[in-house]
Amino acid sequence: SAGAWQTLQAALDLEGEGAGDGRVARRYASRAADLLQRQSLDRLRPFAAPATHYNEEPSPDSGEPEAALAAQLGADSRFVTEYMVEGAKMSGVHEAFFQAEMYLQEVSAEPELPPLREGQGPEPSRSRVQEAQLRAEAEALGDVPEEFAAALEESVLIARQNFLSTARFGYFIRRVQERLRLERMLGGAAVELEPFLADAAAADVAELARMATQEAQRAVELRAEALFGDFRRLLDELSGGPAALARTELSPWAARRLTVEAAAFGAALFEEEDEAAKHYGSFHYTAYGSRLA
Repeated sequence: SAGAWQTLQAALDLEGEGAGDGRVARRYASRAADLLQRQSLDRLRPFAAPATHYNEEPSPDSGEPEAALAAQLGADSRFVTEYMVEGAKMSGVHEAFFQAEMYLQEVSAEPELPPLREGQGPEPSRSRVQEAQLRAEAEALGDVPEEFAAALEESVLIARQNFLSTARFGYFIRRVQERLRLERMLGGAAVELEPFLADAAAADVAELARMATQEAQRAVELRAEALFGDFRRLLDELSGGPAALARTELSPWAARRLTVEAAAFGAALFEEEDEAAKHYGSFHYTAYGSRLA
């Protein structure tokens, strides 16, 4: 709610000159990220109860994640649900998103790590994060031994990475929708999502794929941590070879739920971030992104 953001801003204002101290700024960035995560989940609850663990089997009264996704993305939710059908091909929206993600990796010489939470120890080194990413990319390209590739494909580490990517995809679709809405308000022609992305410059699409604030980036990490556990532990498993990798044991229903919820969460996160910015003026905007992008 707006009140929670106003309260957080008031608390920061009470810090006075101390608000400029790095430790204070980091503490409030962590609090803002946590609030973004919690209130984004609250946006889903009228339709479906968010999962508490990645392999949780739903109860009969847990609701329909697809309803939560449709509430956030409307007809464009099909870019999530139709892609989960076996044999489905990537749409132009998927291609634009994944190309944008690759573009962002190329222009980011040092990818940012999420801010520390209060009382949290050091983050994994950049080299370890990059190692996980490189191994995942290599697995996708078939550039690792077959045994390791099979273990990676079924690992919790890759499931976590897929969750993060799908959440960013949901955020991306919702942000493009908002961009199109603003253009129509300014007298632009009504354009659908897919043709708009097909005609847009790569750098522009990348800006739409980039989460606007560091706090939103951290909120997605917090959600992944709640579902999949400590990222450091998952990274440590890489050094132990295929046998050390924790495997996912997901029923088809649980796997679908996780994917749909990830996209719905990402879309809700855009909404919450956008609303929060009206009441909380201390977000840390990402290097190239802004709410005006």
